[in-house]
Amino acid sequence: MRALIRFLRRGPGGAIDQKDKLYDGEAVTLGRATDQVVQCKDRRVALAHARILLRAGQPVVLCHVPGGVLVNGTLQREARLRPDDTVTLGANVLRILEPPDGCDLAFSFELDAEAHAGDVAPESLRLRLADLGFAKRRWSWALFLGVLLV
Repeated sequence: MRALIRFLRRGPGGAIDQKDKLYDGEAVTLGRATDQVVQCKDRRVALAHARILLRAGQPVVLCHVPGGVLVNGTLQREARLRPDDTVTLGANVLRILEPPDGCDLAFSFELDAEAHAGDVAPESLRLRLADLGFAKRRWSWALFLGVLLV
């Protein structure tokens, strides 16, 4: 698959900086890890969140995490992509473009203008001892008394 990826960055005063990249490979991978083709800088995005590949000559997005991706505002784990579709991963927005000659896929990639730098993972994904009913103070006293008795 040959893909044209257009990275957009909004500067001060609304100026848009654009950088195009051609990618040849089996699939375009999307995630937070450094080995991904498109690296998302948002903690709500998994290390290997999704990938875009060709099925029967048409691009399809496949999500690897239970949360899925938003395709045109609808949460999905798998979806066919057409020009003018919008795919959202956390605060990152991909807009599918009409592919130029010689390319199978074209999309723009930018950080949502309304995103905050401090975006964190949703509360439901966090796991604390207190959520499980284990208080740290009670355990520390129990272990202290156990060591003292030994």
